[in-house]
Amino acid sequence: MDALDPSQATTPEELAECLRHLHVLADKPSLRTLESHTIHAKELLPGTNLERVPLRKSTLSDVLAGRIFPRKAFLLTFVEACGINPGTNSWKLWEQAWEQLAPRYLGQGARGGSELEGQQAGDEAIQATAEIVAAAERRAAEVLAAADSERYQILSQARAAVAEAREAALAAAREEAVRIIAAAERRAADIVHKAERDRDEIRARAKPPVAPPDAWKGTLIAEVITLRYRARDLASAVHSDLQHFRGRVSTVTGATEGLARSLEHDLGQAAELAARHQSNDLASALAVARQRASELIKSIQDVWNPDPDRPYIGSGQSISPMADRLADALAAYPIDASGANLKDLDLTDLEGLTGVVWTDETVWPDAYREGISARSRSLRSGVFQVSPGEGLGVLHRLGRG
Repeated sequence: MDALDPSQATTPEELAECLRHLHVLADKPSLRTLESHTIHAKELLPGTNLERVPLRKSTLSDVLAGRIFPRKAFLLTFVEACGINPGTNSWKLWEQAWEQLAPRYLGQGARGGSELEGQQAGDEAIQATAEIVAAAERRAAEVLAAADSERYQILSQARAAVAEAREAALAAAREEAVRIIAAAERRAADIVHKAERDRDEIRARAKPPVAPPDAWKGTLIAEVITLRYRARDLASAVHSDLQHFRGRVSTVTGATEGLARSLEHDLGQAAELAARHQSNDLASALAVARQRASELIKSIQDVWNPDPDRPYIGSGQSISPMADRLADALAAYPIDASGANLKDLDLTDLEGLTGVVWTDETVWPDAYREGISARSRSLRSGVFQVSPGEGLGVLHRLGRG
């Protein structure tokens, strides 16, 4: 028999030999490979009404050994798997070989066609079972996929819930932190305030008490106004001495010199007080007035007690202008008594207050408050200045008009 022409086979064994030869020509693929390539075969074989069938390796092993005569669909499926294209001459030779042997061997013998049909039916049952298993596996895969999707959704929801809870916890923590910081800041402020208060109390106990800022001002202004009056009285005493030059010279002039010396001393103290409180202009004016008082004292001494070793030139008339200039210098200095407490000021009249500036806060002696207000003119709201009286001043009152 020609191995390449299966149509010459006369027995199942010869057909099996041709199938083995075809298997070798196809590079002898393993039975497992042939089974895996045809496990899901369902389509019709070209040019026939036969469906492709799975080439189970157990059945295929029996067919290749000649123990089983194959069904036509099984034979043609194997031939196609070994590279014979349907419709070709080689394909037709295999059909012809099966058709020649089938009438005699298909269905005959213990291992003939009936056994093959049973084997193929079993294969089909196995195939159905495999399909059921495959369907079950696909369903299981779908269920697993759905479970994975649901699990992902659950995980996403859980993550979102955790994130939301974390944000809420962080917000609560931030609020609590802000509250704690605010309380700490308040406590720190209280501690600082108490420390500053304690510090001030310690400093106050450590330092001697000082007069209020305006206390020295009232004292100094009252002193300057008093010095005005005393300079005026000194000028009056000088003029009185001159009128009585021929009378009680030693007694009267001694009293006048005492007034001048007392005024000189108090002018010096007032100048020091003004300088100590940085009232430099007032200190300078008082220093000038003190110098004039010193010159007046020297002139008085020269007039009333001339040096016996030198001839006396001039007369007592030379000291009168000096006394007036001293009084006028103090009267001309602008005194600002704004807000000063002058309640204890000892006044004999209002002439010595001429030119003094004062405010609603200035405190005057009760007996002179109305008179001072009547003699004052308004400079601006709440600020006033004492105006001169109707007289002509010191010289007029002394009869030197």
